[in-house]
Amino acid sequence: MSASTKISKALTSTGIRLPPLPTIRDLVKLYQLRAIKQLSQNFLMDERLTDKIVRAAGNIRDHYVLEVGPGPGGITRSIIRQNPRHLVVVEKDRRFMPTMEMLAEVAQPFMRMDIVQGDILDYRIEGAFPDCPQHDWMDKVRAPKEVAERIVAPILSDQRCRLSVMNQIWSSPDLRFMISGRAFVPKPEVDVGVVTIVPLQTPLTQVHFDTVEKVIRHIFSMRQKYCRRGVSNLFPPAVREEMTKLTFKRADVDPLARSFQLSVAECLRIVEAYDELVRQHPEIASYDYRAPKLKGAGLESDGLDSEADR
Repeated sequence: MSASTKISKALTSTGIRLPPLPTIRDLVKLYQLRAIKQLSQNFLMDERLTDKIVRAAGNIRDHYVLEVGPGPGGITRSIIRQNPRHLVVVEKDRRFMPTMEMLAEVAQPFMRMDIVQGDILDYRIEGAFPDCPQHDWMDKVRAPKEVAERIVAPILSDQRCRLSVMNQIWSSPDLRFMISGRAFVPKPEVDVGVVTIVPLQTPLTQVHFDTVEKVIRHIFSMRQKYCRRGVSNLFPPAVREEMTKLTFKRADVDPLARSFQLSVAECLRIVEAYDELVRQHPEIASYDYRAPKLKGAGLESDGLDSEADR
């Protein structure tokens, strides 16, 4: 087998070979691109690292890929080289449009690449890939080291918090590796973690997201205190003690445990107990302990004491 044939086969097996392009560093200089602190911009110039990040997402060949905040296109190049079926990039900063358009032109013979100039928070992800047969996305995120550690933090971890439990209810997060802040331009004050987030086929609860988020937020609002303290603030003062006691009784959770000592299952039992109480007493749902207190406001406690004590 000739050397040229070996090279051709190697390129076919590993992905697309891009034609000669300006380096990311050259593009940053050419377009006089400077990182904007308000947009948390830090450029990753090392293609070995961008390739490693893309590999952490698994095999994306002939898959649908959404990249948020591609910037000058370092990770975008690594994605294109893996030959996905359809790539959509969403970039808020219009300064990067020329580099995205250049990459799209190079990619078009091999794959479809669409550029969206706008804020990802205003973008309807469901409409990104109309020909995609399903929308069970696996996410790969880059986050500051501390945030990445919190996302995956297990029970009893010093990093365990509301973010940990909320992620673990709907997904299986995995911290893949860390990247030193020195790899970025400009250098951030923290290192960066790469996390893969795979949605669970079946969510661990059927309770509405807003209710879950509300209860988990209260559970972790006083992290070093007994979890009953945070949960008690879900209820108006007139019925607080009775309903807090009833919630933990129905959930079969120790009210003297601290939030970071609770498993996801225990947190969800508290959520479901609260949700059941809201269905029985709908007026509870609108209570916010942080809101200004009105004289005479609150629920009557009649009928709750006996149930809580049973």
